[in-house]
Amino acid sequence: MNTKDRELAAIIEKLQLIPHRVEGGYFRETYVAAEGTLHAFLPQRFDGDRPFCSAIYYILPPGRISSFHRMLADMTYHFYAGGPIQVVEITPTGDVIETVMGSAVLAGQFPQHTIPAGNWLGSSGLAKDTWALIGCTVAPAMALQDYEHGKRAALLEEFPQHRELIEQLTWDTDVPPPPYLEEAGGG
Repeated sequence: MNTKDRELAAIIEKLQLIPHRVEGGYFRETYVAAEGTLHAFLPQRFDGDRPFCSAIYYILPPGRISSFHRMLADMTYHFYAGGPIQVVEITPTGDVIETVMGSAVLAGQFPQHTIPAGNWLGSSGLAKDTWALIGCTVAPAMALQDYEHGKRAALLEEFPQHRELIEQLTWDTDVPPPPYLEEAGGG
């Protein structure tokens, strides 16, 4: 294992991250609000009560993608460490929004970015040999049924004008590749 992979494995272990079996990368839920709101006070797209907010850590390994997905709630990404990432959104009307997240603010990178509910979101590292550690805060809190994984064929049918982006940020199967580091809890 090279030095960069050892560093990545140590961070994954220290933060107790596990492989994200749908989206790719590694994650851990770090916070779920103890209080919440009733279903009656949420938009109709939600199917029940929700805590006010939740947060995760997420590592995008070198050369890997975070496959297109969307949520019923707004998501705010926070950049923490590693190399910059390209965040790509496809809005419900087919517009593309591209944001570079990283620590070089004066070079045009952003340490925080919010993705509106309903936008498809995918990301990749700007350097093939660099990982990125980000956080994601969702309000109201993330519930599994609020997550939709983007399937390549369906996205290509809906947005044929974005073929190249969709092919870059989805897998050609419905199953993500195996974890980047088997030693980090994958397999």
